This record gives sequence, structure tokens and C-alpha cells, in this order.
Amino acid sequence: MLIKTKLDFLTSIIGKTARLPYLAKQVSINPDDLEQILEWLEEERIVELYYVPIPFVKPSVKVLFAPPTQEERLPPKSRIIEEYDTASSDGTYQARVYIYKDKEGDMSYYLDYPMPGPITASFLRKLKDEIALFLPPETYMMTEEERRKKIYEKQLNMARNKLSKIVDKKEDADVLAGIIRSEMYGIGKLEYFLIDPKLEEVVINSANKPIVVYHREYGWLKTNILFPTEADVSNLAVRIARRVGKQITTLSPLLDAHLINGERTNATLYPISVSGNTLTIRKFSEEPYTLPFLIKNGTLTADMASLLWQAEELEMNVLVVGGTASGKTTMLNALLMLSNPFQRVITIEDTRELNLPTSFENWVPMVTRSPNPEGLGEVSLLDLMVNSLRMRPDRIIVGEVRRKEEAIVMFEAMHTGHSVYSTFHADTAYIALKRLQEEPIGIPIQEMDILDLIVTQRRNRKTGTRRTFEIAQIMLKETGANVDRVYSHRARMDTFDFHGLPIKYREKVSLYTGMTQKELNEDLEDRVKVLKYLIKHRMTSMESMEEFVRAYYKDRDDIISTIREGKRLRL
Repeated sequence: MLIKTKLDFLTSIIGKTARLPYLAKQVSINPDDLEQILEWLEEERIVELYYVPIPFVKPSVKVLFAPPTQEERLPPKSRIIEEYDTASSDGTYQARVYIYKDKEGDMSYYLDYPMPGPITASFLRKLKDEIALFLPPETYMMTEEERRKKIYEKQLNMARNKLSKIVDKKEDADVLAGIIRSEMYGIGKLEYFLIDPKLEEVVINSANKPIVVYHREYGWLKTNILFPTEADVSNLAVRIARRVGKQITTLSPLLDAHLINGERTNATLYPISVSGNTLTIRKFSEEPYTLPFLIKNGTLTADMASLLWQAEELEMNVLVVGGTASGKTTMLNALLMLSNPFQRVITIEDTRELNLPTSFENWVPMVTRSPNPEGLGEVSLLDLMVNSLRMRPDRIIVGEVRRKEEAIVMFEAMHTGHSVYSTFHADTAYIALKRLQEEPIGIPIQEMDILDLIVTQRRNRKTGTRRTFEIAQIMLKETGANVDRVYSHRARMDTFDFHGLPIKYREKVSLYTGMTQKELNEDLEDRVKVLKYLIKHRMTSMESMEEFVRAYYKDRDDIISTIREGKRLRL
């Protein structure tokens, strides 16, 4: 979508000379403001100003040329499968998406994003330089969220103030200000992919090849956007690295980082990636999914969620396992949102992915830090895990356990009385058990008995849907350890089977709480009713859950009795 301003009128008089007051009248811009703008455009060799040696007389203007306009070619209507609008929460980024079939019959993704008119584009380049002079130089590497927001707001206001003089509509000023921000502090045109809530991955495989995206409904799709040169891709990777205090060079050609908003980013440089420089961005939902939303979406049943919620509230130890992009972190985050917001929660991650409501005032999120080029300053996952034990936590949440030392500390934390949740790469609970038990991790069988439940997430490779594949517990026997399934998923029928009560789990709950088997069953039934109530009354958003959870832990009995009686909650 082409955003033209008053300046693009100049394209109609290329090669001609006009007096500045005449132009100012034609474009409805104050002569003094227009003179400053034209001085900028003269530096870009778009115009040439001719001054006469007479005081207070404005110069004449000759328009030399206009940069070429990129031609828009929307997909033919007959080939369009779906189209929808996307926008950032503040309205600075807006785009329209077309899902269509190309000439070969392949599903493709067309991104129609704002592009400034030819003269306006030259003006924006100069405006970026002007704004940069008035902002702190460390803005480019800033990670302090509150301070960053203030400076970004200042940048937007400066841009809007200048742009308001050359646009007819305020909305156009906002969009053009967004373009400036994306190029100064963001990731350029890739920002328009990140505002599409239906995308999960954005991938550059090399320059001069279309960017590829993973769509929640249509899978992998080729797009209409590409980076012309390898230098463009490598420069973007370097810019991302610098902003989080990392580096990517020919000597160190691998980058694992995250964007300011939390999206995980990986980059590789040629010749490590033989075909050219690559960039992979994994998107995360702006608003995390809640457990009621996952039930509504078919990821698991209310009965399964009831068991997991009970385990979470009673401070059991749970491991969420699965393959890449199976929904492990999504499930972990959904469970955490149902925990007591008044407890002290320590989350430990390589990349910030977990997101709890603001009502969790005793939540301390921590992330690792890579060493600097001299090999100093590293803070590992193990360092943070050991340190968290000294912070008086009620719960310790480890984003992902990968190494032996991390697994040892995790189980040590469980044995010292802390409730621990984590994720782990394994396709099934049994494989998770074997991976933990055998080298190179090698946790003794007796140590693993402290783990109460294993939740396995899986993505259907045909449909792309995600399901809780199984909920299981570890059972120690004379012949060794094994897993005992409580629930499992049938992919063909897309149904869930119940295999029997988690006996060891129930015995442990009874031991620590004094609850009888009957009371445990009634508690599970009450939780099912609560979850179904939340779904029925559309209380599935993060905001709704935050409000409900605070009320629930303040007066649980009142919440349960109100729902039992079929009355409406007053939160």
C-alpha cells in the first residue's frame, strides 16, 4: 500500500522550476517549513534551490528527479483464499495479508505493507538522521523496558510532529512514523510479519529468495518479500545481535538471541550456511494462552486440565516434554497463570518466553547471559538455578533443561522442598525417563521418584494442531523405572483416553495434605466445573484469568460454592 504525502506532488513538475511560495501554496505547507524540507531534499539530490541576493526572498526550486516507485501487484482475486488486516497494538504498524494460490498452484503469502511515495521516502531518510541527533546513542542497545518505551515514544512524537506538516491525515503520520521506528530501532519490513498473530515462524534462507513463513492454518508459505543482497541479511543479524549485547561475525558466525519483544532469533552467516546468510524468528503470542483457552481449542480436556491445576496448586513437581514447536512453553505458561499470585516465583530461561500477569508481584524473571568477546561475564542456566535456591522461592520454573548439571540441580531443588516446573525435549514420557536416566545426563532412578507428573505435548505433523499427547507418572519397580499413563491422546480420532488414577501422585497428595481419596475426587470435579464455567462465560483471556485467579486465592470456598450453585461470579 503506497502512502503518498504532499511532497509527492513534486513528481508532477520534474525538470521544471517554480518559486517556493507557489509550491507552498500548491501543497498547503508553510513556506518556512517547506524551505527546510527542500534543503533536506537538496542533500538527497532530489531538488536544487536557486537563491537570489535579495533579503527575505524565497528561492526558486527545480525538481531534478524522483526515485522510482515500487509497483504493487496484488494477487488476482480469483486466486485469493483468505485476506485479513493486521496491526500492532499502538497502530504504528499496519498491513493487509492475502493467502492465495500462485501460478503453480502452491499456497502463498502476500504481505501488502505501507511504503512511502518516492519523494516522501527521501524525506524519511533525512528525518531519521535528524531524530537520531536528539536521542541518546545507547538507545540502539537499550534493554530496560520502561526507559526504552519512553525514548521510543519521544521518537514517535518527534516523527509525528514533522510528518504532520506533509500529510493530510493523522493516520498517515502514524504509519510513516512506524516506518521510521522499524528502520531505526526495529527489523525493518520484517516487523510487518511480526504483527500477524497467525504466524509462528519467519525465515530468511538466503538473499534473493522469498522469505518463508509458518502459518497456523496453512503451514509453510512462500511470501512476496525478499532481501536483495547477502549484506542486507548479515547487517540485520548484526543489528539484532548488538541490541542484546551479542555479536555475529565471520569468526563467530552463529547467533542465538531474542528481539526486544521476546521473539527468539537465530542467524547463521556464509559459509557456515552454504547457500547464504540465514535468519529465523520464532514468534510468540502477544497474549499467552490460558488453560481454559487450550481446553476450548481442543489441546486437552477439562478433566486433564483439572488434574494439572490440582498438581500445580498443591506444589507438585511437573515436567512438560515434547518436540520442537510442540507447545511445551505454551502449556507451561498456561499452568503458571493458575498458580497463587501471592507466592514467590522464580523463572529461569535462556531467552525470555514465559509471561505472567502483572498481579504476580512476587515474580522474579531471570535470563542467562553469554560471555563477551573476551570470554568473560557469562551467567549460565546452572548459575541462575543455584542462585535461585538462595532467594526463598515457593516455585522454581526452569525454561528448559538440557545438560546434566542443570538436571542435577533441578532434582536437588525438588528434594529440598521446592515446587519445580520445567520443559525437556522428548517425544514421550518414556523417552524423557530414559533420557534423564541414561548418559550423558544420568540421573539415578531413585532421584527421579520425586517427579510427580510428566506432561507430553505433540504437534500433529499432518494438520499442524497441538495436543497434550499424554499425562504420566514415574513408577519405580524392582526391575527399574517405568511410566504409568493417566491420560493419552488418539491422533486418528482426536480423542483422549483415561487409563486410571495416578496412584503414586494421589498417595503423595494424601501424605502431604491429609486429603482422602474422596476429597481428592471432589476437588478434581470442582475444578472441572470451574474450568467449564470460565469457558462458558468467555473468561479465557489473560486479563480475565488474572482477575479470576486473584479472587480464587483470596476466597476459594466462596468461588467454588458460587459455581456449584450455578450463580454468576462477581469478581
